[in-house]
Amino acid sequence: MRFLNAIGFLTIIRVPSRFYTGKEEYPKMLIFFPVVGFIIGTASSVIFFCLNFIFPLILTVLFFAGFEIIISGAIHMDGLADTADGVFSGETDRGKIHKIMKKGDIGVFGALAIIFSVAFKVLLYFLIASELKISSFFDISGKYSFFRFNFGQNLDSFIVLMTVIIFTPVFGRLAMMYLFSKYEPSVNTGSLAGLFKSSQNRPDFIISAVFTSVIFIAASVIAKINLYFPADFIKGQFIKSSAYLFSVMPAALAAAGIAIILFTLIFASGTAGFFTRRTGGLSGDVLGAVCVLSEVFFLFVNYCFVIVTDMIFKAFLYT
Repeated sequence: MRFLNAIGFLTIIRVPSRFYTGKEEYPKMLIFFPVVGFIIGTASSVIFFCLNFIFPLILTVLFFAGFEIIISGAIHMDGLADTADGVFSGETDRGKIHKIMKKGDIGVFGALAIIFSVAFKVLLYFLIASELKISSFFDISGKYSFFRFNFGQNLDSFIVLMTVIIFTPVFGRLAMMYLFSKYEPSVNTGSLAGLFKSSQNRPDFIISAVFTSVIFIAASVIAKINLYFPADFIKGQFIKSSAYLFSVMPAALAAAGIAIILFTLIFASGTAGFFTRRTGGLSGDVLGAVCVLSEVFFLFVNYCFVIVTDMIFKAFLYT
């Protein structure tokens, strides 16, 4: 029941009314937020997989990034726009800021926030895919035929990209859970955020964060080992040591995964701290804003680590 309600709350998927729970059950729904993010990410990866057989990479990224927004009903984008309008309006009175945030229209700062967040998201997805040397699976410029499929040539890199696509919305929703465990809802907005606050928020976040982190780190390590494992090693090319290959490399990749998680949560906390100081506490709009911005930051950190990881293993794997 709570899982279905979380799906209905965070996506455009309609849940039959017989599965609705009362407002007193809202806090217990939070633990399923990252699971819903996983569903959104998995669906997005399937969209990417299918469209990449048809379109150039940049169009594929644009379409599946749009799908992420549509499947969530754009509720987080709406929260980002409202928060930007209120926080950057120049007002210092919280009552006036809340009034601006509750307006049905969108202001200049809200529009800019949406444009830049979507643009950065599309750009970062594209840059990560380009850094991993992923191209369209369908190549119409084959040398010996009119067209050919080159999916196999992209498979290792594609698996790495899939972990990023799947877990981006997961950590956006995990960031929302983190905020409930740390910040108090605003008492002046009448927001739904207050209905989710309970003494169970922190334990639920810890449980969810541990499971999510373990799964993400394991998936990331497996995907990247598959990508960076030197094929020439099998052919007998000398490397520094087998210990380097089978212990140092997995440990380094795991450490990178931990760093990505910590950086994302620190960013989410700092962003929420800035917004809550201006607005007086958590609200649905602030949660949506932090969710979107945390996803963008998660992508940025992953892009940085893809570059660093590639440089390290290319430079130090072989003697």
